Formats: sequence, structure tokens, C-alpha cells
Amino acid sequence: MAKFSPVNASRQIPQARAQTRQNLYITSTLSNANSLVFLKLYTYYAKNEGRQLEI
Repeated sequence: MAKFSPVNASRQIPQARAQTRQNLYITSTLSNANSLVFLKLYTYYAKNEGRQLEI
């Protein structure tokens, strides 16, 4: 295991923060996209009262 040193810690923390921020952004973007798709489908079905899709 690597020895703890303040220099390494000060380098790694901002990097870890940036990675976390990026992951959170990706996650929220994906969940927003899923919510939008769900909403569109839901409103479509609500308007058509659950009738079959007319393609």
C-alpha cells in the first residue's frame, strides 16, 4: 500500500472530485432522458386512452 503523503493527497482529491462530478452529470443526464421518454409515452397513451399504436 502506498504511503500517505500530503502532496499526493492534494493532487488526487481534485481529480477524484472532477471524476465524481462527471459521473453525476452523466447519471443525471441519462435519468432526465429516460424521464422525457417516459413522459412522452405516457402523454401519448393518455391522449389515446390506451388504444393500440397506429403505425
